[in-house]
Amino acid sequence: MTDVIWGFAEARRLIEWAQTEAEAGASQQLMADFLNLECELAATLAQIALDSFAAGHVDRGTAAAAKEGHETVLRFRLRLKDDGAREQIESILVALDPLIGKLEKIR
Repeated sequence: MTDVIWGFAEARRLIEWAQTEAEAGASQQLMADFLNLECELAATLAQIALDSFAAGHVDRGTAAAAKEGHETVLRFRLRLKDDGAREQIESILVALDPLIGKLEKIR
């Protein structure tokens, strides 16, 4: 009887571990998806702000939103445990960083 109780307890522990791992994996995927979307949004907003500036208008609100998105990605990318997902974000940042740099020059 003790072996059966131990077996059930061990099975419950393994099930809880598996659920925790599945939730962590889902959480990591959501974080990666969020950061990808935030990169896209920041790039779009940065380009809108730069185009607006080129047309003679200074759109500080859009520029600020682009910078804020960029800062969010920089802050949260380190929470990604999957090296592939983190590398993907880093490669997107390589393209995004110059756009944000151009916005920094606009005052």
